[in-house]
Amino acid sequence: MQSEETLALCHLQASQEQGRGMNREGAPGKSPEEMYIQQKVRVLLMLRKMGSNLTPSEEAFLRTYAGVVNSQLSQLPQHSIDQGAEDGVMAFSRSETEDRRQ
Repeated sequence: MQSEETLALCHLQASQEQGRGMNREGAPGKSPEEMYIQQKVRVLLMLRKMGSNLTPSEEAFLRTYAGVVNSQLSQLPQHSIDQGAEDGVMAFSRSETEDRRQ
């Protein structure tokens, strides 16, 4: 599971960096902090869906941002956990790319 978490965290970090530029150009009305929260929630939900145990601080983060969690749950890729972690991360990445294009 460690490599799944590493991949997801790398994706989150890259998304944050891209999100800063996207915020100025393509995501009107969203601050960098809002983009960070939204993306972190998505990564944590994907990790949980793939079977990773979240830390108490990660669970607390999800509870703190329950409204964001509820909106993101419906947007998660609907893939089977049996597809494997790599497929899950790739589906998540494709979903993120599609979201940015909208």
